[in-house]
Amino acid sequence: MKRFLIFVSAHLFLFLLVIAYQAQADDEEWNINRYEKLVYARVSGEVTHGDSLNFFIHVNDDCDRVWNNFTFYTYEKPGDIKQLIGKAHPNKN
Repeated sequence: MKRFLIFVSAHLFLFLLVIAYQAQADDEEWNINRYEKLVYARVSGEVTHGDSLNFFIHVNDDCDRVWNNFTFYTYEKPGDIKQLIGKAHPNKN
């Protein structure tokens, strides 16, 4: 019985350790870089590893225009992503 309690306790501890580690969000750290005539700022997502939000500014525009995009990973049903091709955001004018 003592072995069983140690076994269950060890597994419970490891489970809680993994859950606590996964629940932590990274600090918001912006990476600002320049590539030739393009300046871009990037911040990583806080929930899913690999997600990011990006902003691009062309130096010839004098900061009058900013382009943005985002990246994300999917793995459950990657074929479903194709339904978004050619679709616009519903609030986009």
